[in-house]
Amino acid sequence: MEHDELVLSQLSENQQVSQRQLAQQTNLSLGQLNLILHRLVSRGLVKIEKISSRSLRYVLTPQGIARNTKRTYNFVRSAYQQIMNLQQQLMDVIQLEEKAGRQLYLPRAEDEVYETLQLLIREHSWQQIDLIDDLAVLTGQSNVVIIIWTEEQELLCQRHQLPYYHILRHLTVERPDDLEVDA
Repeated sequence: MEHDELVLSQLSENQQVSQRQLAQQTNLSLGQLNLILHRLVSRGLVKIEKISSRSLRYVLTPQGIARNTKRTYNFVRSAYQQIMNLQQQLMDVIQLEEKAGRQLYLPRAEDEVYETLQLLIREHSWQQIDLIDDLAVLTGQSNVVIIIWTEEQELLCQRHQLPYYHILRHLTVERPDDLEVDA
């Protein structure tokens, strides 16, 4: 049913799309798409309107629109919960490392995780985390922990023998009981 959701999503963005264009946009074969469209029609989520003898239009029904809206709502709710979990994880790391007398660093990056972490840091005025451009300058320091979230950052920390905390790896739906610094 994953393909159903994909087709519904594409139709919500453009109801003037041909079946061939829709197949290209969803990376489905025309045969697969045809089966999915007929299933969506039988479930009352899509209706087919005949424009001419050779062309059809696929229109979301109110039920199809409601389904897309619910999926979007669930996605936003889930994303919000993950941000709240990320915030809690960050607070836990700060408390743990502050007690151990370690300085936390956040490598600058241009991605959504960095932007989210930076917003959380600013929102809570957390002074315990410094932003850093070049991790190499920390090589040899034992009282630092780098907060990372990508494989590239992990490899860089390993190359410079810097302790790190992979915040997404430790992110769970439930709050973890203990935090460990990766080495």
